[in-house]
Amino acid sequence: MRSGIHINTSSIILLFVSPILGLFYSIKYLDWQYKKWSLIFFIVIFGSIMVLPGASDSVRHQQNVYDHYVGMSIADFGSGLWHIITLNPKADTNDDVFIHIISFVTGGLLGLPRLFFVVVAFFFGYFYITGLSRVLRWDPGIKLSSHAIFLVLIFIIYLGIDSMQTVRTWTGAWILFNGVYGYYQTKKKKYLWLVFAAPLVHAAYLVMALPVLIVIFLNKMPAYVFVGLFITSFFINVSHGPIIQQLNKVELGESKVQAYYKPDPETWKNRGGRSSGNWYAVYGKNKVLHWGANALALSTILLGLYKRKMNTIEVGLFTTGLLMATFANLGKFIPAFSNRMMINAGLYIVATVVLLSLRRNLFHGKGIKLNLSHAIIWCSLLIFIPKVVYVAANIIYYTSCYIIAIPLLGWVSDENVSIREIIEWFL
Repeated sequence: MRSGIHINTSSIILLFVSPILGLFYSIKYLDWQYKKWSLIFFIVIFGSIMVLPGASDSVRHQQNVYDHYVGMSIADFGSGLWHIITLNPKADTNDDVFIHIISFVTGGLLGLPRLFFVVVAFFFGYFYITGLSRVLRWDPGIKLSSHAIFLVLIFIIYLGIDSMQTVRTWTGAWILFNGVYGYYQTKKKKYLWLVFAAPLVHAAYLVMALPVLIVIFLNKMPAYVFVGLFITSFFINVSHGPIIQQLNKVELGESKVQAYYKPDPETWKNRGGRSSGNWYAVYGKNKVLHWGANALALSTILLGLYKRKMNTIEVGLFTTGLLMATFANLGKFIPAFSNRMMINAGLYIVATVVLLSLRRNLFHGKGIKLNLSHAIIWCSLLIFIPKVVYVAANIIYYTSCYIIAIPLLGWVSDENVSIREIIEWFL
């Protein structure tokens, strides 16, 4: 026991000397109970010195801590919180409970607004690593196939550490995912609190958590119902006028409609990739997540795996993913909502296929049938290649040089250089 504590303490110390070496040491030598916390601490350090895009939401949120939360009184905090809960946020506060509390604690109570992203990184890191640990479990004595390795990679990067800079949206996604997985794994209702907590992180989860609750309460419905809804959702156009009118009756809903609703969807067609002409940015940011998730869902259905070859957890995750994808297709008149819902759907669909693969239950049959199954799955997986390149480029762009050694310098210095900039010096 003492040896384990000594090794764990050494790994934590090493993280603060050289985060990269500390990460390598933790992954190679520690047991999972210590490895998990080392990974979380690494993400916290990564987030604390992250090079943030100049015009991003992350910079705007952090600047808001400096502008409005430093010196904020408890009375003003309470008033702002009440307005958020009643869906009528004040103009000078953040409009979600999660970010409002973190902004007040770091800026108002502690007077250390630079800690804002440290706290954000902790929450993201905790639920991200916990989510990965729930899915990525297999017998270490079994050699993984090439498709299983690629699936594991896709799941790790799907909403990986480069997604942390959004602050709310994908932190909420991992909180929701842990709640859903925990519930289907244990059937304990305590995990539903995580489902209900997701809207506190981002108000959009008031709607995006609905498929989760529908599946939980209608889990006895036959598979063809969810498959039918999923397939037909590609061909249905919802009359969205009444929905927009109802949203406009709530102040928060009205502000979101003004920000995200566009009567002409064509104006949003290439929104995800406009900022860069790089092919991996155009396709890897959002588009291939939509295409890949739909392809994997259809492949799973065509191969006859849905429910018949799945355990309870896999059925729950996959059904949730199908219904989320259905909501995304029906909500295309609000592209930002549809995009976020579809990316959430993909998280559950990819997780299900990973679980099937790790259980060696993804492929069945012999001869031509088996070869056809491999071809179908690989065609779906190759769609994600732009995502792999996009994430690699993002990590190089966001990662501070202090991740190599002495992150303390990144905390006390106003100068920060990314790994990308260092590479450019030598090119």
